[in-house]
Amino acid sequence: MARIISLVAICCCIFSVYADISLSGIVKKKGGTAGIGGATVTLAKVSGLSASTGPDGSFLLADGVQVKNQAFVGEDVRIVCNNSVIRFSSPLSGAKGCISLFSAAGERIFFHQFASRSRETVALTLPRTGSGIYLLSITINGTEYTHTVARVGGQIHFRSTDAGKYTRNPAYALEKIAATDPVDTLVVSKTGYKTARLPVASYLQNNLSIELDSASSTSGCTREIILVAVKTYLDALEAADPSLMDKTDDAKYTENLKVSAMGEGIWKTKIKVNFHRDFCDVDSCKAYTEIIDNVSDHPYNIGAQLQLNDEGKITVVSALVADSGDWALKTKSDFTKQYTISSGENWSVIPVDKQDTRATIKAAGDAYLDDFKDSTKVKVPWGTPCARLEGSMYTGNANNLEAPNTSCNVGVPQGLDMLNRIYVIDVDMGTVDIFCKFGGSMPDSHLFRVENGKLRFVHTISIQGK
Repeated sequence: MARIISLVAICCCIFSVYADISLSGIVKKKGGTAGIGGATVTLAKVSGLSASTGPDGSFLLADGVQVKNQAFVGEDVRIVCNNSVIRFSSPLSGAKGCISLFSAAGERIFFHQFASRSRETVALTLPRTGSGIYLLSITINGTEYTHTVARVGGQIHFRSTDAGKYTRNPAYALEKIAATDPVDTLVVSKTGYKTARLPVASYLQNNLSIELDSASSTSGCTREIILVAVKTYLDALEAADPSLMDKTDDAKYTENLKVSAMGEGIWKTKIKVNFHRDFCDVDSCKAYTEIIDNVSDHPYNIGAQLQLNDEGKITVVSALVADSGDWALKTKSDFTKQYTISSGENWSVIPVDKQDTRATIKAAGDAYLDDFKDSTKVKVPWGTPCARLEGSMYTGNANNLEAPNTSCNVGVPQGLDMLNRIYVIDVDMGTVDIFCKFGGSMPDSHLFRVENGKLRFVHTISIQGK
């Protein structure tokens, strides 16, 4: 004989077709804001279910389990004991939530999401369970309530609010729980990154955020730490005093791709950092800073790659120092033109949903350099507009930096190798700086800005005859 148990103060629900699991969010680099594409998202307790992050790092992990609804007319929420049917009804509408049934061991054996769009009553069949103690959890509009139930044969009994006794026919108020233990663990993995695990309290959650740490980077390397180190380098450069840098005692220095003593070369000349633009590679704990001094009697254009250690201290400074006589730089007015154009370009942080992956950015830079070897064998992702600044030479419109039809595809010499490439990639800024030996010997830096997978800006520093 079927026995009906009333559950008071529960909102009306109408079940539609929902996934039993629906988890969404974004996977980002640790310490940064850039999403990571191509990462694999799984659950520790659910086999055969996985998702991959999109180019912006977003993911949706969901299964396709469906529950067939059964209509029922009534006013209260009831459970029919002999066939484990839970029925919902209320004069209200607009309630959203989910139902879970847990075993005494904490294993969730049933889960479903509901949403009411009208004042209908529906029914849902719970799974068959053996005799024992269970926990019924109902979440309504973000608030979670639980009650202990006992299964004896074909009947379900609820614990009474009086003296903790079980009864087959009480009226009771569900109690809100203060916290929810994790029901599973979200596992995120990608080659080159440390696997990350995030406990989840529900299989229905949105806006989850998971950070992946590079397998080769330290957990303490963040954008903020890198920028602090860059500032100490810039201050030291202006003071012509490398001891002002936050560096290790054995920090190495190269200038124009030649090993030099710290304090030699440009360190003997005080310069004015009239303009600089900084880039952070959180994955490799490196930085690139582009510097223009167009106000000193002896102007300079400097590009410097910095390597940091686990503590955020500079271990290597590699600088390309260009002045009069280097590529497309002769007079002081050339440096002023370079300053005017570079400082006026928009190299702002790219919104997360529009950021390209690290691999895409690197590939764009490599394709450009490979074009010098044989343009028939490489496809460069030219963007429109795109502007190339080489010293004072500019392929864009100097009077309108946002001119819509400018191009970087104006031809390059052929048969040249770009050897010994060293990269600094900033996904947040959509940039890659590549130090190399242009044509196999000339010290060179090519800085690329990539937007929507296409080249937007190219800046070069090429050291001639030094």
